[in-house]
Amino acid sequence: MKTWTWLKKTAWTVVILSCLCCACEELPSTDIVEVLSESVSPDGSFIATHFRCTGGGAAGYVYENVQLHKPHQDLDPRDCLMGKHATWNAFRQIRLQWMNSQHLVITLHEETHPAYRENNTEKIRSKDGVTIDYILLSPEKAE
Repeated sequence: MKTWTWLKKTAWTVVILSCLCCACEELPSTDIVEVLSESVSPDGSFIATHFRCTGGGAAGYVYENVQLHKPHQDLDPRDCLMGKHATWNAFRQIRLQWMNSQHLVITLHEETHPAYRENNTEKIRSKDGVTIDYILLSPEKAE
């Protein structure tokens, strides 16, 4: 009888842990990516892509962000320039402008709620030799 009880407890533990692992695992294969705009550097060596990503099933997520990549690379919706948490919907009204082939300016509005403060402080300032500057729109200028 003790063996049967131990087996039941072990089986339930395995089932619960498996469910938790599956629930916590992000499944990029479920992502639906919509390219909202792209801007190619003046020399053609980089592409800045503003995109919207949705996915995650019933719990779901939707977010906008930017990726900087070379023309031969595929868009990776988890390789974002802005935010500590890729799937947080913290940025909107994103505009891209190349100043020259090594300087990208991103103009955007970001969520100002205190819960987003730490997330929004993380922005990549340089990637593959490209300097990236950010211009934040004030709430009054947001469209």
